[in-house]
Amino acid sequence: MPTRVVRGTSLHYADHGRGDVVLLIHGYCMNLHLWDAQVVELSKTHRVIALDMPGHGKSEPLQPGFSFEDVGQLFLAFLDALEVNEFHVAGMSQGGFTALRMALAAPQRVRSLVLVASAPRGKVNEAFSGMVQGFRDGQRDTIIPMVVTLQMEPGTADRDPDLIKKQIAAIDHELSDESLIAFGEAVLTQTDVTDRLPDISVPVLLIHGDADSGIPVSEAREAAKLFPNVRLIEIAGGGHNINIQSASEVSAALSSFYRSF
Repeated sequence: MPTRVVRGTSLHYADHGRGDVVLLIHGYCMNLHLWDAQVVELSKTHRVIALDMPGHGKSEPLQPGFSFEDVGQLFLAFLDALEVNEFHVAGMSQGGFTALRMALAAPQRVRSLVLVASAPRGKVNEAFSGMVQGFRDGQRDTIIPMVVTLQMEPGTADRDPDLIKKQIAAIDHELSDESLIAFGEAVLTQTDVTDRLPDISVPVLLIHGDADSGIPVSEAREAAKLFPNVRLIEIAGGGHNINIQSASEVSAALSSFYRSF
């Protein structure tokens, strides 16, 4: 897979298919392979670009202290380097925080916004705060299994151990402690852009599992009241990482959404 140096940072990405561009941004502790099932489906009709976030996968890290606004600007510059002007953007969880900022920063370029298991309010639960503190305290080996637990609905390990294996495989095990902490702090200190949601006039799709313990579905329901042009799809029994747990449902929802353009 190719890399591109943008503003001094090497970004690793996958680029498949032809047609209108769809940019896919993964979540915390993951890498671009989180989207593998969706790439297979969407690349039949679109050019699909999936990125490794800085410091994740094979992308180089950023200096600590960055915001999701900074990451969004980096990705806009990345698309400039690929000579991509207009594009659709979809982000899962933390990736949605960046996708949302891209839509706010470049409304003339973003054709649509998809938030998968994500929300704009900047709230984090106690479990996430504790997880970041665990990384600060050097408890990585204890915290990583917690990530898996948080991203699946309760009882998944007993019902579907193979799904847990897929989730563990999707985690970026080579992610440095520094990047784990830096992105965790970006989540904890992110600005609340809720009051700017009415400014996003492009079509918005929210996909959320109704059993998500990481970002409760109530967050998506509240956001849906504020976007001017929005559709909310709730996946019954879906946990936080519905890209893997409910891969076919997420792929179908995205494919149907993008075919409407």
